[in-house]
Amino acid sequence: MIKQIGVALLWLLTVVHTGHADEKWFQYAQAYAESGKYPVARKIYQKLLTETNDPAQRSILFYNIGTTFLKEQQWDEALAQYDKVNQLSTIAPGLRQNLYVNMAIALIEQVRQGLQQKPEFVQLTGYKALLTEAGVDLKEAQDAACALLKVEGAPECKPPLSMQVLQSLVKKQTAELDQLIAQAKLTHAAKKEQELTPQALLELLIEQQNNVLDLTNTYLQQGDGEEKQKLQQATKVSQDAVLAKVAEFPPAVLTMQKERYRSKEKNLQCQDKPWDEVIPLFDQGYRQALIAQKILNSSPDLYRQSSQFQKNTVVYWLKALEKLKQFDAQKESQTQNQQQTQADQSLQLLSEMETNDLIPAVAKPPQPVERPW
Repeated sequence: MIKQIGVALLWLLTVVHTGHADEKWFQYAQAYAESGKYPVARKIYQKLLTETNDPAQRSILFYNIGTTFLKEQQWDEALAQYDKVNQLSTIAPGLRQNLYVNMAIALIEQVRQGLQQKPEFVQLTGYKALLTEAGVDLKEAQDAACALLKVEGAPECKPPLSMQVLQSLVKKQTAELDQLIAQAKLTHAAKKEQELTPQALLELLIEQQNNVLDLTNTYLQQGDGEEKQKLQQATKVSQDAVLAKVAEFPPAVLTMQKERYRSKEKNLQCQDKPWDEVIPLFDQGYRQALIAQKILNSSPDLYRQSSQFQKNTVVYWLKALEKLKQFDAQKESQTQNQQQTQADQSLQLLSEMETNDLIPAVAKPPQPVERPW
């Protein structure tokens, strides 16, 4: 996406000067970043972080580290650094606009690359939530740009052309994604009519949590009024529904154990795999969802914080789902190998029998017979 958008957005990707006490080292980092030696630049920025407690300076250093990751197209790492900027009490003047635009670029790119992998329905709903979040970030960037223009005495607020390009891009990708979701939903609905296995239940929970995240981000973009109050209530109800559905997961696991892991004596055999990895990940996601619910019920002003815990929930549950899929794939591979081995042994036995039938029997010489006369 960065290459496709072109030079118009390069100003968003440049690192920012800090006015740091050790300006020489910062200039070194700047030079390394501009020459494409991003890992070296990051090490210097990280060194400078250890030498200052000033929130404004730290915000710029975290931003610059994130931007080096952004230029390397490491979207998750870039977003992690940008989140650290958001957690600071003070953000350097003029930085907020670039920060939120870069966050939107990272999210848009995650969606674009993810769609190239032919994702399933669950992933599609996750990408829809990411695009909604990108829209929230662009609104924050626009508000920051307008605040700067107001300080400069501009008569009206008109966001930069590059930001308008990104906003149009988000709308276009959202429309395309809605079509993909509608097509995938038909197949997904047929699967859900079957009895819910742990894997199917996880997929459903991820879908529902992504919908909650989408509602939260839509709420953050909505202006004050009756519609915003409706979104607030819908978000709370949807998050409550997710946590209620969570209660079905342990029984689904036990049912699967009973059906798939009985011995000949019909005594349950305890299976460590994959549950020793799946259940802790599922529990981590559940705890994040509980925190999100608590925030939603406390104050609408904290909804952005809630969205972060909602994202964490989806991440943990996606990891648990991947562990389940890997285990099933391994079991299927083992079964196929066993079947192949049995087939090979059968063919070898048939070959040996055929060979034995073709070898003529060796005639034994006549044995002398004792006669009584």
